[in-house]
Amino acid sequence: MAMGGVPHYLDEIEAGKSAAQNIDAICFSENGLLWDEFPKLYASLFENSETHVKIIRALTGKQKGLTRSEIVQNSRLSEGGGVSTVIGELLHSGFISTYQPFGKKKKDSLYRLTDEYSLFYLQFMESNRQQGAGIWQQLSKTQAYIKLGRLRLRKHLSEAYPANQKALGISGVYSTASSFSKKEQRRKKASSSTC
Repeated sequence: MAMGGVPHYLDEIEAGKSAAQNIDAICFSENGLLWDEFPKLYASLFENSETHVKIIRALTGKQKGLTRSEIVQNSRLSEGGGVSTVIGELLHSGFISTYQPFGKKKKDSLYRLTDEYSLFYLQFMESNRQQGAGIWQQLSKTQAYIKLGRLRLRKHLSEAYPANQKALGISGVYSTASSFSKKEQRRKKASSSTC
């Protein structure tokens, strides 16, 4: 996850070191390859990358995802301003994915940040890079890291949907994959009064 599966980044892994030690050296050390890669990444791919990064930041930590209007609101972008174009560029480049909730219209589609490196950088690296050696060994035991692993698993399950259909022998059956979320209902506390 920390390296997004990019072969160039994976070349930095040193044999004999644990995964946590390698991540510490590559991501959390000032001379590590990924120490300052995030700002360079978007600037190298997109003109006016500030809008792209605002959208990426708005989607960070939103496990359910955001609708287009929620992206505009959370990123503090203007409704015009080419937001749809930027979302399209992020979709086509694989940084985000779109999911249409079951029974909803296309305009209600949810967008999720699915680029592993961006997730990792924004949730762990950005605020912890100055913490010193061994910080990843501590962070990798947190609930936030476990949650990120679940997001990664969900991404792989959705990507494997056609293969799963084939394995089950139902690839000839028309079906669609949808996102599902359940709204939590607050329970009213029963109040009892005594006389």
